[in-house]
Amino acid sequence: MAAEALAAGGAQVDVFDAMPSVGRKFLLAGKGGLNLTHAEPRAAFTRRFGREAERVAAWLEALSPRACAPGQRA
Repeated sequence: MAAEALAAGGAQVDVFDAMPSVGRKFLLAGKGGLNLTHAEPRAAFTRRFGREAERVAAWLEALSPRACAPGQRA
C-alpha cells in the first residue's frame, strides 16, 4: 500500500521481495506468525536500528497518521 501511495504521488518505486510473489508474508500471516498487532513505544522500536535510529524515526514520523492525515501533506 505504501508503494502504491508513493507511486500515485509521482515517486519512482521499486518493490523487492525474496518470496515468490510480492507481499506473500502478509498473505501467509495467519499461518506464518507475522504479528501486525505488536506495539511498543516508538523510542524502543527505533533503538533497534542502532546507528540508523534517528533516520528510521524520521521515516516513521513522515509516514505517521498525523503527517498523512487527509488534507495535509506528509
